[in-house]
Amino acid sequence: MRILFAVHGYPPECTGGTELYVRKLSQGLAARGHTLSVVAGSLQWFHQDRTSEETLDNIQVSRIHRSDPFHERWEKSYCPTAGLIFDKILAKFKPDLLHVHHWMRLSRDLVEIARRRKIPAVVTIHDLWSTCLRVDRILDGEGFCSRTLDPKHCVPCIGGARPWTGVGELREAGRLYLEDIRNELAVARARIVPTKIHAERVASALELDPSSFTILPHGSISDLKAGKKRRPLADGMLRIGHWGALYHLKGVHVLLEAAHLSRYKDKLDIHLYGSAPDDAYGDKLRQLAEGLRVEFHGPFRAPDLGRETFDIVVMPSLASESYSFALDEAISLGFPIFASDFGALSERLGSAGKLFPRGDRTALAAMLDECIEKPQSLQKFEARTPPMTIEEHVTRMEKIYKEADASGKVPANSKFDDRAHVAFEFQRSENRLRHALRLESLTHFVRDIQDDRENRIKMIEFLQAERERLEKRNIELARRVAETEQKLASRDNKADIQRTAMSNEKKPSIEKNGNANS
Repeated sequence: MRILFAVHGYPPECTGGTELYVRKLSQGLAARGHTLSVVAGSLQWFHQDRTSEETLDNIQVSRIHRSDPFHERWEKSYCPTAGLIFDKILAKFKPDLLHVHHWMRLSRDLVEIARRRKIPAVVTIHDLWSTCLRVDRILDGEGFCSRTLDPKHCVPCIGGARPWTGVGELREAGRLYLEDIRNELAVARARIVPTKIHAERVASALELDPSSFTILPHGSISDLKAGKKRRPLADGMLRIGHWGALYHLKGVHVLLEAAHLSRYKDKLDIHLYGSAPDDAYGDKLRQLAEGLRVEFHGPFRAPDLGRETFDIVVMPSLASESYSFALDEAISLGFPIFASDFGALSERLGSAGKLFPRGDRTALAAMLDECIEKPQSLQKFEARTPPMTIEEHVTRMEKIYKEADASGKVPANSKFDDRAHVAFEFQRSENRLRHALRLESLTHFVRDIQDDRENRIKMIEFLQAERERLEKRNIELARRVAETEQKLASRDNKADIQRTAMSNEKKPSIEKNGNANS
């Protein structure tokens, strides 16, 4: 069978749980003689849409690089240009079946595009992206949203309109998002989820029948064996392990905050494996680690875990996990597990460990204290049912594919509304144009004000300079007047002196003449 996978990312660029699972599944199917090809989204974007191709594990991988920035946002999840590229890949590869694992970074109409080419499709819903404009249904303050996907409530939740959006634009975008997702699931031959609780969560959010979903556990994607054993608290310390991406939804901060609440925090030896994608959250974890014995091991590979010995593994996730490959690894290693009682963790943990209320630091701290006080209690935890192997998973997936391929023609019609999308995209572009024109007008207005301000400043500077020049001129003229007056005064003094001298010269002559006359 020729099978095409569609997924939001693929190794080595993206190495999350879903991406690694898709690689493992594709390898397993290829090993059984199927012809596999993968279409993946990419974190890389360019100024023009393009694809890049490579062969990994004898599987052709085509990555679609979109030209629009921020293309992971929900309102950009429908992308006609990416859809056009995807359609060309379908035409070239001519698959017997399309398996959509994720729409993000591609376009949310992949099943619809395949339907128009009469190609049957199945989908696996790996997370809550299809049910939430926030992606994960986590609200501010760690709350979890249980509402149905409804633009009336969901658009305000994500912040409402922006300056460049028209009246009602985001609500219409939300309506189309919901309709498109529901249409994708309606025209798919099978809707696969890894756990029952995830099926119920998705069905409730999209107002669908939970029985319409096929529950198929993913199967373990690592080959870990039971880890080294040691007597609990053998060195007087409770050795705690946690691994995976260190980000907020995984609740790593919950573990550290619980450790601070423990009465025996000086006896806790915490080991964190993984990197923090968000620098701010990484800084927060390091601040919380102060005063505790915490080792950040950084990036790791699954075999690294097999060389470690832990007394317990703590999984304090705040997310509604759909499956959890980290739980598979912890169960395979045989360590007791303390996990959040939320999502798939509560469904799958069983006898392998103990649950505590989601986000409850006090309850987790009490469980850690009990481990210190009663270390023998840890010996009772042991998984009775190992995770499904990837080989068994591939076998069951093949059965789903055969049923989908043999179930008849693809639906002749669907509820995908082309005209509504064209009208919306036109209106959205007009809203952007109006915003740009308003911004341009405002820019001109600001520029005019700035020019006027600069002209006024220049005039003030000119007048100030002219004032200083005139003041200097006045000072110079005053100096000259003073000099002139001084010269005139000096000249008058000289004249007076001369007159006085002349007067004194004439007096003897008069006296002589007077004597003569007498």
